[in-house]
Amino acid sequence: MNRPLDDFNSITIDYDSMKIKIKDEDKTILLVVPLSPSYRQFKDITLYSNHETISFNDVKANLLSKEQFDRNTG
Repeated sequence: MNRPLDDFNSITIDYDSMKIKIKDEDKTILLVVPLSPSYRQFKDITLYSNHETISFNDVKANLLSKEQFDRNTG
């Protein structure tokens, strides 16, 4: 299975090697928005829940948890 985080991490490593910095909130949006339709509820909760800022580390941890849950139940 090709995981969204694997692809995303590869891209951010490329950016880092080119000395391009991406803000934490921007990384979160760039990770969440292009997720496939199977992540619809995850996207809705992440993007539209009531919070002032979105932490990339929190979203990454939640995405890993969702993937683990899906593997265990699917």
